[in-house]
Amino acid sequence: MKRTYLISIIITIYYILSIIIIYYIQNKLYEKKFIKNLDKITLKPDYEFYYKDLEKVIYDSLIKAKSSIRFYYYTVKPNIIIYNNLTLLDILEIKLKQNITVEIIISSIYHQITNPWKVKTEWKKLFKYQKFNLKLFHFNNIFHIKNIIIDDNCMISNAVFDTNFDPPLLSNNNFIQSIYIIKSKTKLKNFHYEFRSKKGYIIQDIFNRFVIYDEILKLLKKAKQKIIIFNQFLLDDKFCMFIRSLNKNIEIEIITNNNFNDFDSANFMDTIFNSIQKKYMETNQKKCYKILQKKNIKLTYFNKQYIHSNYIIIDNKICIIKTFNFEELCCNKSTRTTEQAFICMDNVIINKVKQHIKYALDNEINITE
Repeated sequence: MKRTYLISIIITIYYILSIIIIYYIQNKLYEKKFIKNLDKITLKPDYEFYYKDLEKVIYDSLIKAKSSIRFYYYTVKPNIIIYNNLTLLDILEIKLKQNITVEIIISSIYHQITNPWKVKTEWKKLFKYQKFNLKLFHFNNIFHIKNIIIDDNCMISNAVFDTNFDPPLLSNNNFIQSIYIIKSKTKLKNFHYEFRSKKGYIIQDIFNRFVIYDEILKLLKKAKQKIIIFNQFLLDDKFCMFIRSLNKNIEIEIITNNNFNDFDSANFMDTIFNSIQKKYMETNQKKCYKILQKKNIKLTYFNKQYIHSNYIIIDNKICIIKTFNFEELCCNKSTRTTEQAFICMDNVIINKVKQHIKYALDNEINITE
């Protein structure tokens, strides 16, 4: 009896491992094929930056679409309220009725781990339209890029469509986020391009999994006077050691979250997964706090508002707007997430980012230093 029971356990483990290996190999093949087919065209776009009235800016952009709307995203909740009590689902249905193409392409690794059975159900209402398409990115790592491409010449980056508010709102006074918009005369057939202009450049981790992190370190090493880091997470001890090792004459200001409320969820699987993740984050945060105890480093933690915007300002000359978080998952080569960063040298945008940070600081009523 015991032997039969042991054999059944071994067979079950073997079966599960086989599925995981097959899934990994399939994703790797899909990933290679996908990357091979990407366009690598250098564009010279115009950039815009917004941190106020995001819901109106996004609504106007979506409602004015003339030919297509394509989401390339980590995850998107269709029931999120965008503007005037209209959900994303409502707005996209309006556009589908106008014969506009709508594509939702989201990261498979998030959905298949936490709620695979829900994805198609959530979008069910739109499947009756011929020009609607829902796909999953079958990458083995987390695809953390957040882009909406409208009419193949406008790209909205970094908007969060998976907030945990009740009701689910795109905009909330206690949720700090921003977007930047890229406008190009050259058609954006796919989301990966080399964006370069006098105002800055955009880099993505699709072809080289460590390019953003390396670029950030390279730019930080060039700092001479002041660094401001305004970030959702600061949890990687190696990165914190790097910050500590910078010249003691450089003034360093770090503003980040003291809580991880963004990980609250009503979904049972999400709750288990997120509780483990929150524990890991809290432990790493304490470790990083100790590392960063240095005279030239000022630490500020938000308790009421939740920071989701990720900025680095270097000597008021360079601003990095990114999806990248400083945690082990992002900073470790073996677990690298696919990210995007806008390296900006435009004074108008840099000043707007500084205004956003000041606006957030002025509105935070519960600061820990």
